[in-house]
Amino acid sequence: MSINGATAERHRRSERCSFSCEGEESTLDYVAARLGPARLLYASDYWHIDARFPGTVAEIRERPGLSAEAKALILGGNAARLYRL
Repeated sequence: MSINGATAERHRRSERCSFSCEGEESTLDYVAARLGPARLLYASDYWHIDARFPGTVAEIRERPGLSAEAKALILGGNAARLYRL
């Protein structure tokens, strides 16, 4: 499939493409290793009806498969960069 001459795979690999994640996702460590933690944004779902509050930040902070740097990027560093804060 081509979008303006570029494949979907090329868009996925682009630094302009980010992905959201939640701490409960079983493949988060794998995805962070595969795509790089700089591409992942924490999705809290606050205040949706299905939000699991509180504790979702802790789910990511307590994951042994993510480095401290990866956790810092996912939990706010990437959003700060994206929104130029």
